[in-house]
Amino acid sequence: MAALPAVPSFAAGGFDTSAQLNQLAAAVSFLLNPPRALVYKSVSSSRASSLTSAVVNWDTVITNSDGGWAVASPSRLTCNTPGLYHIEAAVEYASFTGSPTTAWEIWLGVARNSASTWPGGGSANALCGEERPIQTSVGEYASVSFTYFLSAGDYLEVFTSQVSAGSQTLIPGANYYSGHFGMTWRAVS
Repeated sequence: MAALPAVPSFAAGGFDTSAQLNQLAAAVSFLLNPPRALVYKSVSSSRASSLTSAVVNWDTVITNSDGGWAVASPSRLTCNTPGLYHIEAAVEYASFTGSPTTAWEIWLGVARNSASTWPGGGSANALCGEERPIQTSVGEYASVSFTYFLSAGDYLEVFTSQVSAGSQTLIPGANYYSGHFGMTWRAVS
C-alpha cells in the first residue's frame, strides 16, 4: 500500500527545514507517480454465444506500481491505497461469422467485489457497463471509462458476453480497442 504523504505547512517569513522540504518532495512524487495498474491479454480466448457473461482473465502487466494485479487472481485489480480511481476497460472480439442481425450484441461490464458472475442490474457491485450492437462482421469492441471511490481491499473485475451465430474470439493486444484493464489513483476522496 502506498502511503498517502502529508503536505507540510510553511510559516510566512520562517525558515524551511529539510524535513518539510522532504515531505513536500514525497507529496509531489506521489502525485506524479500515483498507484496504478494496467494489464492486458496477450493470448486470445473464445467466448460462446450467450447472454451469460464471463470474467476476463488478464495475463500481461504494463504497470503495477501498487501491487494491484497478481498472477494468483488474474481477473482482478485490487485497490491497496484507498481513494478515487480512474478505471478503464476494453475488450475486442475478432471477426464474426455470419451476417449480423439486430439481435447480435457484445457486452462489457466492470464490477466491484463480485462473486465471479455479473451481479445483475441494480446491484451495488455493478459499477459500469456498455452494450453494443454488432454492426459488421469484421470485429467489434466495447469499452468503459469512469471514476469511482475504492477502499483498500476492494477489487474490480471485467465481465463480457456476446450474442451472435456462435463462439467468438476475444483478441489479444494492448491498444485502446483491444483487451485492457486499468486503474489509476486520482484523489483522496
